[in-house]
Amino acid sequence: TQKKEFKVVLPRMFSFTQLKIFDECPFAYKMQFLLKVPLPGKFVFSYGTTMHSTLQQFMQLISQKSHSHQADLFGGLNRHAESINQVQGMLDSASNTETLKQVQGDDSGADIGVPLNDLFSLYEKNWLDDWYDDEHQKKKYKQKGKTALKNFYTQLSENTIPNVKALERSFKLRVGEYTILGKMDRVDICPSEKKDISVRIVDYKTGSVPKNGKLSLADKRQLLIYQIAAEEVFREKVEKLIYYYLDQGEQIEFVGTEKEKQEVREWIIETIEKIKSHNFSVNPKQHFCDYCDEFRDFG
Repeated sequence: TQKKEFKVVLPRMFSFTQLKIFDECPFAYKMQFLLKVPLPGKFVFSYGTTMHSTLQQFMQLISQKSHSHQADLFGGLNRHAESINQVQGMLDSASNTETLKQVQGDDSGADIGVPLNDLFSLYEKNWLDDWYDDEHQKKKYKQKGKTALKNFYTQLSENTIPNVKALERSFKLRVGEYTILGKMDRVDICPSEKKDISVRIVDYKTGSVPKNGKLSLADKRQLLIYQIAAEEVFREKVEKLIYYYLDQGEQIEFVGTEKEKQEVREWIIETIEKIKSHNFSVNPKQHFCDYCDEFRDFG
């Protein structure tokens, strides 16, 4: 009997992460997103999720304190109140977490409106123990995260409190005939005396700052997509794009040019066209992930 050809079904919509992984290794893309073959988790994902969740909830509290009169800050009064109540509930039950010392001499919480201990309490509540190699590594990263959050808090208190417009804002963006899904960590309204309102888009990173602090076009793609979405989906003027490297406490700022935005549109279309060709060969240039070791024979 003749074997039936097994054809994988391509997704109707794509994310930046999917396109990036295909760009780095088509085989890894196939295994992860088409065949959905599981791999053991990695501690860096646990750490990154902890930091993102903590900051998202902390900035909700900051925004509530600073802009309680803006009922639609998070997309509507009911949704806003519900999200704030959830975060406040987490803090109210934080008495079971380890005691956290307030930074000596730090009275900047009066300006921010939320004390540093509340940030640490959220961190304890959001901490994920999964996938660390051992107890030593887990303790090392837990302290690393606390240090990063303390620095984040200090930087926040030393500057104008962000006028947050949206947190974890999802979007669907049409590029050619394709749809790109995404989620922006934070969107702030830029301070300005002008009538025209502009925004800055912030993306938190728990990885390393690029060498020499310079971003390649490939490094910029994620925020360039966010810029295009802000302009075309939300009709916003984007003044600044920011990668916030939490572990180093450093920010890299830029704004996409028309040329860069066009190049990222072309990259999106070209990458999806390659995916549609069903050529999912292993990238020979690098050892990208564990799929080669575990599942190469199934490619």
